[in-house]
Amino acid sequence: MTERLLPGTAIDIEKDMRLKSGQVGFGTVLFQSLAHIAPALALIFALTVGVQYAGAALPLSTILGFIGIMAVAFCVGQLARVLPAAGYYMTWTGQSIGPRYGFMSGWFVLMSEAIPMGGLYLIMGTTFGAFLGAYASFSINWVIIDVVLAAIVGFLLWRGIRVSGTAGVVLGSLELSILAVLIVWLIIKAGSNNTLTVFTPSAPGVSDGWVGVLRAVIYTVPTFAGFETAAVLAEESREPRRIIPRAVVLATFACGVFFVAGAYAGVVAWGPAKIASYASSSNAWQVLAHNVWGFAGALLVFLALVNSIAGNSTAEATASTRLMYAMGRIGSLPRWLGAVHPRSKAPHHAIFVIVGGSFVISLLTSWIFGGPEQGFAFTISLGAIFAILLYISACISVPFLYLRQLRDEFRVLKHIVIPLIGVLVFIGPLISTIYPVPPYPLRLIPYIDLAWLLLGLGVLAWLWRNRRESVLATRMIVLESDPETDPSLVTDEAATSAPPAPTAEGTAAQE
Repeated sequence: MTERLLPGTAIDIEKDMRLKSGQVGFGTVLFQSLAHIAPALALIFALTVGVQYAGAALPLSTILGFIGIMAVAFCVGQLARVLPAAGYYMTWTGQSIGPRYGFMSGWFVLMSEAIPMGGLYLIMGTTFGAFLGAYASFSINWVIIDVVLAAIVGFLLWRGIRVSGTAGVVLGSLELSILAVLIVWLIIKAGSNNTLTVFTPSAPGVSDGWVGVLRAVIYTVPTFAGFETAAVLAEESREPRRIIPRAVVLATFACGVFFVAGAYAGVVAWGPAKIASYASSSNAWQVLAHNVWGFAGALLVFLALVNSIAGNSTAEATASTRLMYAMGRIGSLPRWLGAVHPRSKAPHHAIFVIVGGSFVISLLTSWIFGGPEQGFAFTISLGAIFAILLYISACISVPFLYLRQLRDEFRVLKHIVIPLIGVLVFIGPLISTIYPVPPYPLRLIPYIDLAWLLLGLGVLAWLWRNRRESVLATRMIVLESDPETDPSLVTDEAATSAPPAPTAEGTAAQE
């Protein structure tokens, strides 16, 4: 075994710090993205926020956001096909822009992925509470639900990606099936309310025409958050250079169609003329389901939400633990985090830190801010700024990578125009996180994020001075190849030379 902390191939990583390759196929990779997007949770809660600006034209705003997010998904695919790695953003930006930027991208992911998990524990408790309060004569304390969900997520991840990935496929399929049937049913039952005017700015309830429609796009775009996390399974999947980009684009496209159809069904089933009360409802979709299917409908929406939250929790934990593991194995975080379980080959130390830490965060934020609902809003919002910056970074990385290292593959449309669209679509959401100034306690979030940024810069400065190889290694691509038999791989003697250009066929990029 070796203590090398230099970029290289899988044989450069200690045996007890390697993920097991080839464990999962396209289905698991696809549902990693789908589960992280959490279609039911996004449609029922997140997408509804845009109604206050778009009114009954919410389907139009959703289409516009869908177009923009597909540009970002395309950029992620262009990076993942060349740079498959568990470190995803860290590796993409580290290889394309620079290793120090790569470290900071990894630092951003820790906030954007790990912290919101605590909010998901809280929303699971409130979802149970709301349903039982409306349809049952008993209640369950949200802390019990909190504990159960954290235990389930931890167990699934500890068993390994094959187990947790299979659970994601099952949960995601059930969630999508329930709501897809409900969407079609609502459209049919809407009858005369079906209209194409909801795809125009002249629809009822629109605030200032196109201004309101475009303002609502700010809230429709984040509903796709997590589509890129299929990339964290690159080192554990079969043919990652082929299936990861396909899974990212397909998951984004499928959810885009789902959200547009769902936005339309919700508006026309509620009634475009009554759209104001749709926005003010605590759970409009549960009301809609109850209207057409009775108690069974409300129960099915509840089950879809529970599935969505559980699947989202597992997907977020998968993404954050793989990133933490990737940073641990190269030494940019404590090396202890880079260990994997000898049997399941799961990064069990990182799992313990992420699942346990997010559980503690859920309890603290709920206690500090006066309840699980307030704690959920706070924790979910904490990572929003960094998530948006990561999407913008992915788009910026594409021209850097293809102009610097893959010039023969460079195309203006694919590697300049489309990334620019991806950047522009997130400018509005980025501004909206700080202006207008949100109410307390959300107004504290930019200052907390700034503190996290400064702390990361301090850690980076220390690493660059004392363990520079741990920062340079953010560009590492892990390949199951032996440099003694594969001449395309860089040898130890060349470790201090400039990195060669990566190729789609899989040459390893090393410092």
